[in-house]
Amino acid sequence: MARRRGPVLGMSGDRPGVLLASRGLIATVLAGALVLLLASQSAWAAPYVQGEDLPECVGTGGGLVLSADGGTAVVGGGPLGVAPTCIYVASDGAWREQAELPVEVTPAALSADGDTLLANIVDREVVYVRSGETWTQQAALGKPPPLGGEVDQALSADGNTAVVNYKEAGVLIAEVFTRSGETWSESARLIPVKTFHLGGCESQPVALSADGDEALVSDTCYAEGRGGVFVFTRSGTTWTRQALLRGSKRSEYFGQRIALSENGETAIIGTANGTRTFVRGRNRWVEQEEQVSGHDGVGCYIGPFALSGNGSTELILEGSNCPVKLDVFMRSGRRWTESETLPFREVEKPEAPPGSLVVSENGDTVLADQEFDYLSGTPIFRTTVWTR
Repeated sequence: MARRRGPVLGMSGDRPGVLLASRGLIATVLAGALVLLLASQSAWAAPYVQGEDLPECVGTGGGLVLSADGGTAVVGGGPLGVAPTCIYVASDGAWREQAELPVEVTPAALSADGDTLLANIVDREVVYVRSGETWTQQAALGKPPPLGGEVDQALSADGNTAVVNYKEAGVLIAEVFTRSGETWSESARLIPVKTFHLGGCESQPVALSADGDEALVSDTCYAEGRGGVFVFTRSGTTWTRQALLRGSKRSEYFGQRIALSENGETAIIGTANGTRTFVRGRNRWVEQEEQVSGHDGVGCYIGPFALSGNGSTELILEGSNCPVKLDVFMRSGRRWTESETLPFREVEKPEAPPGSLVVSENGDTVLADQEFDYLSGTPIFRTTVWTR
């Protein structure tokens, strides 16, 4: 019986034991590597495809959050408080409504698996949890913040660390809450600077890394309206201020919106004119690049933006007082490139501010909406879904 001969292997010169693969084997390996490389490049460059809008939940527009896995979305009931907050789940590319929460619930953040929701009810931060198809309120966090001011929240990927940012007696305070089992307790207070705020800087957002060990706390009033974002890190139960990212111009309002990658190494900071990207090096944060508005018209403003958890995709929604558009930026190494502009429906009143924008961890699922026309109270939007 004849034996089939495999690739010929030989010895390298006078050095026994060193095997050289045949030319045929080398060619096969290289060809396979090239196919994998081209496939990965093609996947990286795949454009977004617009899908069906989320099933209508009357009066939506009071906040929008998406789980990191892209499988759960929560759409708020709207600023008029006349409609419930709707929870949707995705299966095989199709979305369905899973549950409704009371009208006063405003969603703020979801855990990575979508099973823990941090939300606001009028003047209180609350936590809802999911078991199967059922949602129940698990806890109310701390004492109610002062009425009349902006409150911002962030949640870690496992849903066990929450940060609530607000002003108390003119001083910016970020409260940290942690969960053990089903019990929540305040574990720390992060006070960036003891600066008294007279008002006018109501947007003070916060962001958390996936493990909850790094927090960004924004203060848009810092340094006469230049704005600053304070970086805190946690070791065990102790929080330490690590860095300060600063705006460069007065009234730039650096930090009016912020985003942080899951590993805590990429921060996107919003300004009045665009976004600025910072990356963390060994000992300090370094500005990488700035993305600015593509509009030339006077009075056009950057709206919400979103950063994928892996830090490779950024989306910017523009459209206050100018045509609405959704720009997609992709990062390769240190460079960001605008890869495409997603189609966005024209609205009857373009002066209405852009609504919410969220993206999954891998950047493959994007949800966006447009807020109410506050003059008439008529909704002029729905929540749109894109996938790639």
